[in-house]
Amino acid sequence: MGKRLGEILLSRGLISPDQLEQALQIQATSHVRIGTALVQLEAVLLDEIGRCLSIQHGLPQATPDMVREDQQTLGLIPREVCARFKVFPLGVAGEAVKVAMLDPSRRQAGEVSFAIQRTVQRFVAPELRMMYWLERHFEVPREPRFLRLPAPTQRRDDRRTYAEPTVAGSFEVDVDLDDELVMLDQYHADDLELNISVGDTDEHVAVMRPLDLLLLRLQEAERGGAVARILVEPIHPGAAGFLLLGVRNEVAMGILGHNVDERRFRRLVAPLTVPSVMQIACRHRRVVLARTSQAPLVTAIARALDLPPPGDVAVAPVVLGGRVVNLLVIWAAEGKTLPDGTAEDLSRLVHAAAEAYARISSVKP
Repeated sequence: MGKRLGEILLSRGLISPDQLEQALQIQATSHVRIGTALVQLEAVLLDEIGRCLSIQHGLPQATPDMVREDQQTLGLIPREVCARFKVFPLGVAGEAVKVAMLDPSRRQAGEVSFAIQRTVQRFVAPELRMMYWLERHFEVPREPRFLRLPAPTQRRDDRRTYAEPTVAGSFEVDVDLDDELVMLDQYHADDLELNISVGDTDEHVAVMRPLDLLLLRLQEAERGGAVARILVEPIHPGAAGFLLLGVRNEVAMGILGHNVDERRFRRLVAPLTVPSVMQIACRHRRVVLARTSQAPLVTAIARALDLPPPGDVAVAPVVLGGRVVNLLVIWAAEGKTLPDGTAEDLSRLVHAAAEAYARISSVKP
C-alpha cells in the first residue's frame, strides 16, 4: 500500500507533526478528508494538497485552469452522476472523457464509465475544490463541514475562494429566542451542577440502551462515522430525538441524527454565540439537562427538522484534544422527562466516544 497523504505532506516538509495530529482529530469527528482538515487549519495550500494527491495516486492533478464553463463540456456527465460519484467533467481526449475525481480508484472510474457509457481518463482533485466545482457549476450544495469561516489569506492562497458558498448551501435556525434566553443566561456554572432542574414527575421515558453494550461497541469502532452512528442509535421508541452535531469555531453543524432528513440536517448551522444549553455544555464541557422552556434553540432545531416537539433535553459534549468536537443532543417526548441517571450515563458515553475518536485518529483524548 502506498503512503498516506499525511505522510507525503510530512516527508516534503509541508506540515508539522502537530498540524497532522490536529487534522486527524478534525477528520475523525467531522468526516472530512485529511487534506480538507489541513486546509481548514490553514496549515497548507490547496495546490500543495493537489500536488501530493497526484504523487499518492500516480495520476495528474485537476487544476482550476482545466475547468471549462461551456455547456458542451459540463454536459459530458449528467448532474446526477457528478453528485453521486463526486466527479467533474474537464473535457475530452480522443474518445475518453477527462474526469476530475474525488476517489480516483479504478473501481470508481469503472462505475462512472458505465454510468456515462464512455471511457474515462482519471484526474485527482482535492475535496474542497471538488465540492466547490459541483456547487458552482451544478448547484450541488456543500454541507457546512466543507465550508470555513472567512480568514486572512496569504499571497497566492485561494482558500477563501473554495470556502465561501456559491449557492444557498446551508440554513440557520430562525426563531425569536430573546425572552427565554435572557432567563437562561441567569444560570451560572456553579449553579448548574450538571443539571438545570428537569422538574418533578413520575413519568419517565427510557432513553438509554444498556450502557455496557454501547461502551463495548465504541471500543470496537474503527471509523469516526461508526462512532457517530452508535451515538445516535434509537435507544427506546419513546425517546423522540437523537442528534449529533459537529462543533467548529462558534457554530454547531448537523452531522447525523436518528429518523431525520439526513441531507437537510447536514445543512443545518446553529449558533453557539448566544446563550443556550448547547453553549453552556460547550463552555463548561459538562452534560447539561434542561426543561423544554430552557432549551429554545433545541426546540427551534426540532421544528426546523420537522421533528416532534421535545420534552426534557440533554446536551452532552464530546471533548477531544482539549476542545469540544461534537454535541450529542437527546430529548424525551413532549411533556415527558428523562430518567434518573441520564447525566451520568451520558457522561460515560461521550467520554468513551472521545476515547474511540482518539484511538482512531491517534490524538490524545
